[in-house]
Amino acid sequence: MLYSFLKDKTWLSHNIKKYYSEYNWLELIKPGLQQFFENFKKEIINEEKSNWILCIDSLSTKFEGILRDYIILSGGCVTKYKNDNIQESLMGDLLQNNITIKDFQKDKKFFEYIFSDKGVNLRNNVSHSFYKPDDYNIKKAILILICILKLSKYNF
Repeated sequence: MLYSFLKDKTWLSHNIKKYYSEYNWLELIKPGLQQFFENFKKEIINEEKSNWILCIDSLSTKFEGILRDYIILSGGCVTKYKNDNIQESLMGDLLQNNITIKDFQKDKKFFEYIFSDKGVNLRNNVSHSFYKPDDYNIKKAILILICILKLSKYNF
């Protein structure tokens, strides 16, 4: 049901042409969403312990990519010049991007709390393997899903 909503009502199902490929974010997050709902059912309905590692690892890093593409599709820049090189902006820079500041006034602080060092720092902790098995849980998975849903409601 959520998948159908995201497919029919959000930009996540729109095909994006980048470089020499075409993709959409819904297909990229589909395995993470499936894992989320399998784990959710197991933990909440069946009252069994679930393993949230794959779901959280997948969806937390995908959020950064979704945000990056939103900024690009809105006409923003996601690269920066540093040490004589052009680099992709990382999560902290994306959260401070002019597009993010302008478009996500209501949700920006929440995104920062979840994905930056101003709060949970989830993306960094996942990307650098700081989390250990006990750090992965349903609460963090729900927070990521909420962030993805919030981001999907915007249009460029």
